[in-house]
Amino acid sequence: MRATIEAGATIEFASPAEVEAIVRQHTLARTPLLLRVKAAGLAPTSGVLVLTLGWPFVGRVWNVQHIVASQADPTVSVTGKVFVCVGKTPSIATILGTDPIDPFAVQTATNLIPSDANFGRHECVVHHQDTLYVVYSGVTAGTQMIAHALVVDEHESEEANYPA
Repeated sequence: MRATIEAGATIEFASPAEVEAIVRQHTLARTPLLLRVKAAGLAPTSGVLVLTLGWPFVGRVWNVQHIVASQADPTVSVTGKVFVCVGKTPSIATILGTDPIDPFAVQTATNLIPSDANFGRHECVVHHQDTLYVVYSGVTAGTQMIAHALVVDEHESEEANYPA
């Protein structure tokens, strides 16, 4: 685990408490942070695996730059589908395409695992009232799945000209 507290800091796999302390310091200074967040879990026997990558603190937004979704060994392919989603709560109906009016936004979906997605600035934004999720569907039960994201955490005033 590594944490640096300086302008343009990088926080790599820090605990939530460490991230919160560093973000609070940068909120006062309004400096952006480059965060690398991750989550892992076992694919269930039925249904989907929802991994919560996190959310920005009040007064901050995340501009997602890159997400990697794989099993524990990223060199091995897995059958299934992966979704990158932003929303208040994971709506499985929306993820699977059966509830088109739910506000839970599917940012990207693919049948390739391992998979990675790159986003341009303001293309995948997580506001403080939302959460960033990676959702796996159709993966063999008991498979260890992992998701990593690289996000720029910045003051919400940087996003003032972009819709929520």
